[in-house]
Amino acid sequence: MALTNNSPNTIMLDVSSCSKSLEGIVSAGETIIPGEVVQYLASAGTIERYHGVTLNLAALLIAVENTAQGLGVDDAYTAGQRIYFRHMRPGDLFLGRMTGIAYNVGATVGPEADTGLFTVSISGFNDAIAIVAKTDALTASGRLVQLMAK
Repeated sequence: MALTNNSPNTIMLDVSSCSKSLEGIVSAGETIIPGEVVQYLASAGTIERYHGVTLNLAALLIAVENTAQGLGVDDAYTAGQRIYFRHMRPGDLFLGRMTGIAYNVGATVGPEADTGLFTVSISGFNDAIAIVAKTDALTASGRLVQLMAK
């Protein structure tokens, strides 16, 4: 899933000073790619891909690339590795990974259970998570899409 030459090689495009940078350890059996939604697993003290707990913007966590190790947006984190992620705030512009569906500018999206990917068809969320900032017709699941937290 390479980005085009004119695409940024970072998940965070424009973030507020309130957006916190965090780190943790990836849960056993997990593989997480930057741009996916993650959650904290309190029972193990680790980070895992989003699995369907009711979510709102106060808890929106996005995996980001590991620039300290020279790893980019397509380099996955695996079980036991240190993972870097950001706590998103309203107005933050970022690249999120979408399910393979078509969408339009302004579409409200949220994370799909058990994939960590964003999807247009959401249910069971406290708040809208993000709006699509650029129209595209996806053909493959997991492509990076420009999103804005709201």
